Amino acid sequence: MLTFSSRSNRWSLILSLLLATVIRMFLVIISYGCKVPAGIFVPSMAIGATFGRTVGILVQALHETFPHSRFFASCAPDVPCITPGTYAFLGAGAALSGIMHITVSVVVIMFELTGALTYILPTMIVVGVTKAVSDRLSHGGIADRMIWFNGFPFLDNKDEHGFGVPVSQVMTTHLATLPATDITLHEVEALLSESAVQGFPIVESRNSKTLIGYIGHTELRYAIDRAKREDSSLTEVTVCTFTSANSFNDPDSPATSDPTSSITTDFSRFINPTPLTVHPRLPLETVMELFKKVGPRVILVEYHGKLTGLVTVKDCLKFQFAHQAADAGHGHGQTEEDVWVRAWEERIWGWLKRGAEVVVGIVEKVSGGRVVLGHGPGTVSAGGPVRAGGPRVENRYEDLDELGRAEDQEAQPSTNGLHSESAEERLNVELHDR
Repeated sequence: MLTFSSRSNRWSLILSLLLATVIRMFLVIISYGCKVPAGIFVPSMAIGATFGRTVGILVQALHETFPHSRFFASCAPDVPCITPGTYAFLGAGAALSGIMHITVSVVVIMFELTGALTYILPTMIVVGVTKAVSDRLSHGGIADRMIWFNGFPFLDNKDEHGFGVPVSQVMTTHLATLPATDITLHEVEALLSESAVQGFPIVESRNSKTLIGYIGHTELRYAIDRAKREDSSLTEVTVCTFTSANSFNDPDSPATSDPTSSITTDFSRFINPTPLTVHPRLPLETVMELFKKVGPRVILVEYHGKLTGLVTVKDCLKFQFAHQAADAGHGHGQTEEDVWVRAWEERIWGWLKRGAEVVVGIVEKVSGGRVVLGHGPGTVSAGGPVRAGGPRVENRYEDLDELGRAEDQEAQPSTNGLHSESAEERLNVELHDR
């Protein structure tokens, strides 16, 4: 039986636990970074448990060496005072709280594991200290940082902004729209195939910007496929309409508006006739709150019933990072500590990137080229940690464009003669007249 009081075994055990901690950390970084479904709760608790037991063994050694120290004054003379297992338990809770950035849930989980009320107060103290340290040294848990590093369009509910600009300065004004009438099936299909956007605003006609509704890319594709299945007489010159006198038809009814006619097909029941719209002068902060609390994919901007643009989460994030980069460039809100932390973050990221390139080369060499990591030999597919104010703010969204993770419509050129002119000048004139 292994006794922790044995000095010969103690130091070898400490070295083994430290080595296990480092190896587990390295493996968790790999498994979580390459998006393997290996979990994060149990691995993080294992890391904390091994390191916590190491600390417990060291404290036990201190108690045996200095039994009369004031730090151990409350210990009974003939009763074991230091239990390394307790430190392992608290270390597991601290690691889970620090990595996942959660507090109350950790206390509940650890209580359920032990069922003892004795450890609730120490666990609360450990979690509180971990929360304070993690808030001081980082921003969010590992999931939040992965969202940040990958450049996903995500607005954090905890962030508060004060830009002082209207949404008209952020919105996209060059739009690919669909006229409610007078558009052929061939034009609609061409627009779907050539455009990578997630939806299309519907206007009254090619020469009018009166907003009628909005239809998603998926809904439009489904509507066309269903119409072709139900009516084999549809051709490329068949006229598509997105509005009718009865816009709330039965979804199971045929797609053709008039059974006796094969030159017109009605898609009005597939559109959203009441999309979320805002005024061009609405503050950007309010629009961001709408995205956070309502969760729309796109918000249309209209003025007197006329479509003037649209805004997505990606547009808001682009402006946010550009604003923060401008403040950082002028030294606003930048302390000497922030500069030091940013420099070390860039340095550490460079080390990790070079190490990843070495691992990629080794894997490809050992596998004889059968296993390729990243986009090519010696490259790593993941992008670097881009921070607001850093030199790679634009690259953050260039990577996002390459991955095709835009929330909704991008600036699009005119397609097949569809209405796609800029509304910025007309909007400014109308606002000036008022």
